[in-house]
Amino acid sequence: MKHLRIFAAINVSIPSVRKVAELQRKLRSQQSAELKIGWVPPANLHITLKYYGNLIPEQVEAVAAAARTAAKGVAPFEVTARGLGVFPKPEEPRILWVGLGGGNERMKTLQARLEEASEDLGFEPDGRPFSGHLTLGRIRQGTEGIDTWLQDYAEEDCLASSIDEIVIYESRLHRKGAEYVSHYRVPLNR
Repeated sequence: MKHLRIFAAINVSIPSVRKVAELQRKLRSQQSAELKIGWVPPANLHITLKYYGNLIPEQVEAVAAAARTAAKGVAPFEVTARGLGVFPKPEEPRILWVGLGGGNERMKTLQARLEEASEDLGFEPDGRPFSGHLTLGRIRQGTEGIDTWLQDYAEEDCLASSIDEIVIYESRLHRKGAEYVSHYRVPLNR
């Protein structure tokens, strides 16, 4: 039986994607030869609300139902992409990201609603606190220069985005990277 790698996400605006891509170019130009990073293509930038994992096609409708429940009664809002950070911690960076500024509390509320609606339908909760972010790249080797980046770009403004929908994506893995295919778009509604 075919399984689909499914996640729920929020897309940021095209101007914000362009600003984040510009930041990626700056960082790449400053990147040392010892530092190996798998950079996320700008077209794949998003804020993951929940990763569901490998599902059978029939389960994807349940994910969309959870998203509809979460979106009900939530008005569209604005979120700002701001600042550079790493996961899991600065001493052991594995993921390089741009965080969220204004609107982050609304994003956390929406994610919590999605988590609850998903759990009601039988999906396991994530178990980790939600930390909304845009992944810029995955650090594969080295750490040289990352401390400087974290200081120099701690307040980097990557613009605001109007958030008005949850997107249910399938992640298809290919040799050249992941391709994200939209299965459902669930509008936020007052």
